[in-house]
Amino acid sequence: MTVDIVIRTLTPSTLAPLREAVLAVAAQAFAIPPWNEKPSDAINIVDRMWDVTTRPDFIATAAFDGPHMIGFTYGYTDDRLTTMWSDEAGSAAEAFEVIELAVAPSYQGLGVGKRLHDALLADAPSPRLLLTHPEAPARHAYGRWGWTEVAEAVMPAGHPIVLMRHG
Repeated sequence: MTVDIVIRTLTPSTLAPLREAVLAVAAQAFAIPPWNEKPSDAINIVDRMWDVTTRPDFIATAAFDGPHMIGFTYGYTDDRLTTMWSDEAGSAAEAFEVIELAVAPSYQGLGVGKRLHDALLADAPSPRLLLTHPEAPARHAYGRWGWTEVAEAVMPAGHPIVLMRHG
């Protein structure tokens, strides 16, 4: 596969016409283990993303191979994780939270996730936190990208998670 990937920072207005492309990537990326999500779950992921695009601190990036979106990531500053894990997250009242990082399976392992990650964090304030699945392949990549595991827990729905801090 020849890969000529372009990473773009997206604003709410440039993201709006890409909803179906984001949905397609989310459906592909989260259908595989360890998530095993149904297509309806991908709709929920995209709906949650669209719900926060008007936040003043919303940042999103996407990867394109020609005209085709092959990955995306987004985040924003919030107090949700710093409130839930005040000891592990540090003394900050708020942190930039990386909410999703998704790459189409056929492009995984080619450095697309790292490029999306780096582009997102280039404009993100500190401190930075994220949650990931303990069996996610990205968990080990996050460690190589400067993230430190600070806590493990089980969410109320029964899903195990790992809290990570950047820097």
